[in-house]
Amino acid sequence: FETGVFRPPSEAGSLLVRVTRGCQWNRCTYCKMYRDVDFALRHVDDVIADIDAAAQIYDILTRSDFDDLGDADALFATADDLVKIVKHLRERFPTIKRVTTYARSDSINEKSLEELKRLKFAGLDRLHVGLETGSLKVTKLCRKGVLPEKQLAAGEKAMAAGFEYSVYVMPGLGGRELSADHVAETAKLVTAVNPSFVRFRTYCPIPGTEGYDALLNGDFEQLSETEHVQEMRDMIAALGPTCTSVVTAADHIGNLVAVEAKLPRQRGAGLQCLD
Repeated sequence: FETGVFRPPSEAGSLLVRVTRGCQWNRCTYCKMYRDVDFALRHVDDVIADIDAAAQIYDILTRSDFDDLGDADALFATADDLVKIVKHLRERFPTIKRVTTYARSDSINEKSLEELKRLKFAGLDRLHVGLETGSLKVTKLCRKGVLPEKQLAAGEKAMAAGFEYSVYVMPGLGGRELSADHVAETAKLVTAVNPSFVRFRTYCPIPGTEGYDALLNGDFEQLSETEHVQEMRDMIAALGPTCTSVVTAADHIGNLVAVEAKLPRQRGAGLQCLD
């Protein structure tokens, strides 16, 4: 792992199997995870060989409860290759409880519903997707590369295929100027998708990114800590009554407040914590 290890905190301790190297988009203004990595789709035989090598290590075989397919978007691979990889992984590690991957919405949209169902049936359980915002203005500002309507289409398709769907939302991503639009449109999109999990990731401009340069140049006005928490609170409050997601800010050190609530029943308790 030339970049170091990147995976969702909820998959901590998982066996990592690299289907790709880097990120095929790699243009988001807030992210530098794979800026120095040339994207590559690994050959399925090489991935299978990695799984076989890992299975020879007794400690991994007996202690790995979860597996995460890397890097930024394993769904960039073909459905046939992914089915082969996931099936082989399940055969060599029969005690694994969950297989997950990061995925971009455009890669989900490029798969048919039938292909996604095949992946789910093969043993891929959960997709982690960077939704970030439901605002078209913020989407363009951060160069996400996936329009809100495409995010909705991907979410609906993934949920219809039976996956656990875990989306990431970034309070503060629109700065002070686009804060209200970011909150309202993100809540609207999340309500429409109704994912299994909504995971907050407070936006913090990182040196070496365009977002950080915009902050230094005065082109972006960052929210205060209190305003970041207020955005999170307002998003949860604005989620519609049909939303049954687990919303959480308790799984990442970058969040300012640790809160988790299962909607709709625990919405009040979650809001009270943020208040």
